Amino acid sequence: MPVVRNKIWAYSFLSFLILVVLIAYSYHRGLQRIRGGLTLQVDYSSLEIPTGDLLIRNAHIWNSDSLLFKKGQVLVRNGLIQTLDSVDLPYRDVRTIDARGQYMIPGLTDYHVHLFQSPNDLLLYLANGITQVREMSGTQLHLEWKKEIENGRPGPDLFVLSPRLSSFSTWQGWKAEYTQGYNNIPDKETARKSLIKYKEQGYDGVKIHSRLNRESYQAISALSDSLNLMMAGHLPKSITLLELWESNQSDIAHTEELLLVFKREYEENGKEIDTGFVHYAQKRARDIAPKLLKNNISVNSNLWLIQSFVHQKFDLENQLSRIQLQYANPGITESKKLLGHGPGWLPGINRYRLPEHLDKSQLEKEKAYWMTYAKACESILSSLANSGVTIVPSTDANLPLAVPGFGLYDELQSLHKAGIPIEKLLHWSTALPARKTGSKTGRIEPGYKAHLVLLNGNPLNDLEYLKNISMVIKGTQIYDRETLDSMLDLVLKANEESRSVAIENYLPSKD
Repeated sequence: MPVVRNKIWAYSFLSFLILVVLIAYSYHRGLQRIRGGLTLQVDYSSLEIPTGDLLIRNAHIWNSDSLLFKKGQVLVRNGLIQTLDSVDLPYRDVRTIDARGQYMIPGLTDYHVHLFQSPNDLLLYLANGITQVREMSGTQLHLEWKKEIENGRPGPDLFVLSPRLSSFSTWQGWKAEYTQGYNNIPDKETARKSLIKYKEQGYDGVKIHSRLNRESYQAISALSDSLNLMMAGHLPKSITLLELWESNQSDIAHTEELLLVFKREYEENGKEIDTGFVHYAQKRARDIAPKLLKNNISVNSNLWLIQSFVHQKFDLENQLSRIQLQYANPGITESKKLLGHGPGWLPGINRYRLPEHLDKSQLEKEKAYWMTYAKACESILSSLANSGVTIVPSTDANLPLAVPGFGLYDELQSLHKAGIPIEKLLHWSTALPARKTGSKTGRIEPGYKAHLVLLNGNPLNDLEYLKNISMVIKGTQIYDRETLDSMLDLVLKANEESRSVAIENYLPSKD
């Protein structure tokens, strides 16, 4: 009997162990899926991408100082811009393109994206004229992609910030690190070790999260300066604006971060969010603008996303039909909540959906609140822009419903409707982010990297011309329209083969 009993216990333990392994494997796969990691990956080696030197003649060339176009030519040698003069040069060994009637701008930058585990997005950015992105929650995988792109893989240059730095209890920290990629920073010693590690691994900066405690924030501020790591991200609730001005944080990840600070101030005075809050937020933005300027702190716009909240909550299906949903990673768009995490886009699982069972009066109150929220965000941006604060167009791509690559057009349109002139928007999305990241891009000048986009129309007349791309040049790589279309087709095919939820009803009619 003891032998039999021991065998029963052994089989039971083995069965339990197998069950635990299967559950862990299933959960791990689930996390991969909601991050886009199980979507079919495009075989980019199938793309035929010409390389070499290039002479582009008769183009209207963007000038980042005058913010105007001037007709001329550009010579690209070894991936660098060599000359802008209009003299007829006898470069017989250089491919020549007559760009008559076309407009040349520097490659665009999306300054706030989340790639997650979705490498096909790299092609979407490039196909939309975006030659640099800043990853705001980086991983080792993103650092690998960065090196591969430097060695010729098709994609935008990557500027990679660390995983989100936040302060949790031990159990919460373990869960947040495993399920959502946070790094738990409870004290200054952990902060010190983490930043040294990130510098050694090749990260370009660190991402601050709103729950980071004051001790860790101050330690990160001091050490990021000495390690030459960009300090960017949220505004932790643990610090004051005075402590922000005294810190090394050089970038605020969303206009919404300032909105939330002003919201707390407003509510501390016993007021609820109403139309008066818009005027309050506008005034407070004007108040702090000189401090942002003095301390060279930029603000990521993310306006379209904030404006979309009310549409996602009250008119989601119509909003889905207005974006390029078919190009978004289906693993991400179809994701359901997994231990409190999941960026789902679609009806029933949308991250920003309202609570169920609200009555009519509650719905009206919610709608008024979110419309005011969006209007306040717009007023903050306008005030900061009018005060000369550096605003960098950003999308928060892969959060619902910001489609990688395509979402930047939506963001620029929202900013233009908010009163920002097109010439400023072009400057803000090219030269400004390049300067912030220390990249030798963003300008069409000798010595700069050849990150160039040829457009079939003047974007100063209509931002829609930014979508009418005839060619993208990135270093020595030359992407003509046919190649760009092939890239989009490959991503579309991979998405269709990986999709488990039909989206035909959300796509624009082909009629």
